[in-house]
Amino acid sequence: MTGQTNLIAGVKSHSAFTHVEYDLGADLTVFAEGSLGGVNNRYPQTSNFQLPGYNSPTFMLGNPFIPAALQATMLANKQPGFQIGRFDQDMPTSTADATNRTSNFVTGFRWRAPNNWKVDGYWEHGKNRQTINTENNLNYARFFAATDVVSDPVGGAPVCRVALTHPGLYPGCAPLNLFGAGAPSAAATAYVQGVSTYTATLKQDVAALTVRGAPFELPAGDVRVASGVECRKESVAQTTDATSVTPVAPTGLRQVPSAVLGGAGGWQLTNPQPLGGSYQIREGFVEVDAPLLAERAFAKELNVNAALRYADYSTSGGVATNKIGLTWAPVNELRLRAAKSRDIRAPNVSELFSGSVQGQATVRDTINNVAANAVVSQLGNPDLRPEKANTVTYGLVYQPSFVSGLSLALDHFSIDLGGVIGALTPQETINKCAAGVAEQCANLIWTNPAARTGLIRVLMPQRNLSSLKTSGYDVELSYRAKASKLWPALNGELTLRAFATYLDAYTTTSPGSAPLEYAGVVGTSNNPRLTATLSADYRNGPLGVYLQLRHVGRAKFQAATEYFNPALADNSVPSIRYVDATLNYQLPGRRGVQLFATVNNLFNKQPPLLPVYGSFNLMYPTNPSVYDVVGRYISAGARFQF
Repeated sequence: MTGQTNLIAGVKSHSAFTHVEYDLGADLTVFAEGSLGGVNNRYPQTSNFQLPGYNSPTFMLGNPFIPAALQATMLANKQPGFQIGRFDQDMPTSTADATNRTSNFVTGFRWRAPNNWKVDGYWEHGKNRQTINTENNLNYARFFAATDVVSDPVGGAPVCRVALTHPGLYPGCAPLNLFGAGAPSAAATAYVQGVSTYTATLKQDVAALTVRGAPFELPAGDVRVASGVECRKESVAQTTDATSVTPVAPTGLRQVPSAVLGGAGGWQLTNPQPLGGSYQIREGFVEVDAPLLAERAFAKELNVNAALRYADYSTSGGVATNKIGLTWAPVNELRLRAAKSRDIRAPNVSELFSGSVQGQATVRDTINNVAANAVVSQLGNPDLRPEKANTVTYGLVYQPSFVSGLSLALDHFSIDLGGVIGALTPQETINKCAAGVAEQCANLIWTNPAARTGLIRVLMPQRNLSSLKTSGYDVELSYRAKASKLWPALNGELTLRAFATYLDAYTTTSPGSAPLEYAGVVGTSNNPRLTATLSADYRNGPLGVYLQLRHVGRAKFQAATEYFNPALADNSVPSIRYVDATLNYQLPGRRGVQLFATVNNLFNKQPPLLPVYGSFNLMYPTNPSVYDVVGRYISAGARFQF
């Protein structure tokens, strides 16, 4: 809406790395390494905005900035005040400036023990410090003070009303005129805008020990075993500016909307809250790879592998995972494989301990059957449990002896995931409260809690919310040969490769809701049903040429009516293909110097337009997680080896 939103932010980065090791003997090596890195990026977010019924001030009769004709109409109709909707494109755009500083130190050893056993151990300490400043953020308290303007009894100049009624409460208040493009003065703009900031520090300490070897031998070969233990501690601490944690107080201000008064802090954007927490993990694992048969009739190879891991989380207790797999080659050309595993994903420190992250949403208050603009607050939850998944894969690899260099791989995957960590949308929270779910009613804040009217805020805590079932196929076809086999006049080697994924299902189910099928949906999720990559890599001495075709299949915008209700008349999204090309050349007589040039999206294909992607007033015309939003991109350079 502002015309100033970046699809991709500019980034500046730097890094340094060092590694040193020392042999204490023929079989024992100790090492240490360290790294430092930094990244900074800046990007415009959105203009300051005012929406009637949500965060717009009420302009009262007598405000000298109201045009005279409108003042007369207000008098004639006994109208004491009104609200306006405005995007402040004549004021500096809110801009994020993010800086990350990362350091990491590792020390450890590698020991080649007797009987070809190997023992590895290390200790690692890592730290990331992230600071994000939101510049030109609207300070709500100052904004409502500056927009409530009256004429100074002495001289008649426009003055902030609060300067007369509560002298000293808002020192330096500069009257803000929002009537007409370019109306805000520089002084008033500087007064109502400021910089919100937060700094989050994440730390990780890890100690691990691993033992690997072959304890015994079967007729088909060595049985290989790996076992180890690991201890890990992760912590986060976040500090914020004072305004972010100070809700707007109504003292001295008139007609401040309840949605503003109900916010977690005093800025229009972000209002991050302090947070802190840590958790520890202790893990142990064992893995076995055993060859059962080899070089037998209908069993050129038969291997079984198994793994068991137990993890004890200080936040949620112990959990065991396991995996068993089988590989069978009945003949040299064909290999069959299958695996079944029980996997987990533990909640991270942000999901566990995050303070309120504030946004805005327009919702339907189904309890009172009215529309409402509400503050939404995303929250961490220290009671989260790990996500648990059952995964089954099976497939084959075929390399026919009658076509040298040809390989075909086909695999099927099926994943059943429970306890998926996420949060209900604001509308889902309201609907479940209206349906009598008391737990969700506790996440709604009203101006009149007893009557449940005047919805102003929706809390969105992280929960082990839903289940996910997904399945599909991966297929890969490759061919490598002398280029002359395909074109007699051509020297060198040619590698052709095709890789495709077909998503058969991606079904999510939330408690109390019907399943939604997101396979093939690219508007409200990132799951095209078919993606494919075709490539050709040609090498002839110092010359290399690489061509790639990327395909994203035909898709849908939404699964049902989760965004647009009633459903869209045309819910389809067309397929698209991108072509990339790379040329590189090794300079003769100059060891280690290679020149290269790459063009991504060679034909400058534009992404398909989606009805809307994003939220609130930060919208994109497509899905940048699926489609190319840069267009033709050219890079060139040189690589050196020393």
